[in-house]
Amino acid sequence: MLDENAPYQQIDAPWMRDPAAWRVMDALNRDGVQALFVGGCVRDAVLGRTLGDMDIATVHTPVEATALLEAAGLKVVPTGIDHGTLTAVAEGRPFEVTTLRRDVETFGRRATVAFTKDWKEDAERRDFTINTLLADMDGKVFDPLGRGLEDAKAGRILFVGDPETRIAEDYLRILRFFRFHTHYGRGEPDAAALRACKKMASHLGGLSRERVTAEFLRILAAENPADIVETMISCNCTMDLVGPDYTAARLVRLADLQSLYNAPDIWSRLLVLTGQGDDRMQVLRNRLILAKRDYDRIQDIKKAANELLAPSQAVVKKAVYLYGNDIALHALLFTASAGTAVPDNVIAIARTWQAPVFPLSGTDLKQTGIPEGPELGRILKETECWWIAQDYLPNKTACLKQAGVVASGQKGPI
Repeated sequence: MLDENAPYQQIDAPWMRDPAAWRVMDALNRDGVQALFVGGCVRDAVLGRTLGDMDIATVHTPVEATALLEAAGLKVVPTGIDHGTLTAVAEGRPFEVTTLRRDVETFGRRATVAFTKDWKEDAERRDFTINTLLADMDGKVFDPLGRGLEDAKAGRILFVGDPETRIAEDYLRILRFFRFHTHYGRGEPDAAALRACKKMASHLGGLSRERVTAEFLRILAAENPADIVETMISCNCTMDLVGPDYTAARLVRLADLQSLYNAPDIWSRLLVLTGQGDDRMQVLRNRLILAKRDYDRIQDIKKAANELLAPSQAVVKKAVYLYGNDIALHALLFTASAGTAVPDNVIAIARTWQAPVFPLSGTDLKQTGIPEGPELGRILKETECWWIAQDYLPNKTACLKQAGVVASGQKGPI
């Protein structure tokens, strides 16, 4: 049972005034404290951070919780009933509600669970002490293990209980440990946790690529992830994603430049991490699952950066014209992270210069009598290159005239 008289901390968080959250909690707490917010939303509120998802823990079984929520007029979706989880929908927003539980037997990611009404027993099966905190709608934070609050404030990322035991329950917790340390930790990572991560690193290869991808990208999204990447390398926990030419100094410079220009981007960081060779791109594909748009973005940054090795104003304008401002900026910062000098005025072009539209089209050339085909494409491309070299200034009439020069000697009028 929860000791409501135990020491606690009072917080003031926006979700305490959320009508949708109140509807869910009122439905579950008809007879005293039977449901509390748990995990990330409480941890982040304690630390004064932006709220993420709101998860709720309850002593009610899924059947009991469903009945109470539906009686209050709320929609219930059975998202994980076998493990005690359902989703309550209030004001069109989802709230994950999970029955307190204890592990009977674990099989890596899978576990056989039994429901319980003991808040401490439920906390003892969670991953890190900072994720065991609970809170009610009045902002009273409970600490069932007696150290979650202290660890959160001190920036200590500690496994609940024995690190190897926690990791064996779900090997993704290795990557989660590094992710939580880089976002919430201070000082050196816990030595016992590092030993366990290193000892069990070989199991990372058996995880789904979707789960690995999510954790890796969150690690790279940290303010400056270079230190934790070095730690991961020392623990053999990077799954071959770190290329042979990687240096922590370059990742530090890139993160610093992104911060300086307020231009965060995990994809250029990933490119620093993995390397640019075709073989490294294949490793990236083998280890992570990226959306096509994200992989295309990485490739565009890579191609643009190769054209920006000597970033003059003209070269940067061309990169903006070909790839857009965003890609050009991140390619410039990627190039600068290798030590290339990039003046502020060149950065300004990448950020603000608006590329004009090439005034000539294939239709324009066909109307002059050039038949559609490879020759038309060649003329159009060479004319466009001339237009770029003229600083994008010639108008359509001038471009048509230049197309005639390019097509000189070709049969047919122009």
